[in-house]
Amino acid sequence: MSDNWLQELEQNLDSKLERFLRSNPYQDFLLNEQFERDQGYKLMRKELQLKDAANKLRKELIELVKQIRLWKERSKRAEKYGAHSLAIKADKHIQNLISEGEEIWSNLKQLGDNLRDIEKQSLTLNEVSSSTSSTIEKEWRDFEAQQELDDLKQKKAN
Repeated sequence: MSDNWLQELEQNLDSKLERFLRSNPYQDFLLNEQFERDQGYKLMRKELQLKDAANKLRKELIELVKQIRLWKERSKRAEKYGAHSLAIKADKHIQNLISEGEEIWSNLKQLGDNLRDIEKQSLTLNEVSSSTSSTIEKEWRDFEAQQELDDLKQKKAN
């Protein structure tokens, strides 16, 4: 029962809003413009988060490469001085580091894919925003021209 009245209220408010926006096209334009602006800000924040995460992963990769080089040197030194079991352990550790690096690389690639998607969405939003602006401008000019025409007709009739 309680969901029903809430649904009715929501539908009633939606229909009132639609009627208001139909009778006030400029308010509809402003509402859409604000929505597009909000979407743009969300996309920018997401883009910044993705870039920040990518930078962190790049730094991790750089540190990992340093660790791999260090352990390769250690493995060679252990092998050179006959510490074969230590060299084997170092080689296993190197493989673990390489696996970790491959995982980070995969995550970095995924972030890059996500970033490209965000950039496409931003471009699409900008195109829609430009289109909407030019459409409302034309509608407004048409509205003003119609008002002037109506005024002239009314003056002529009087």
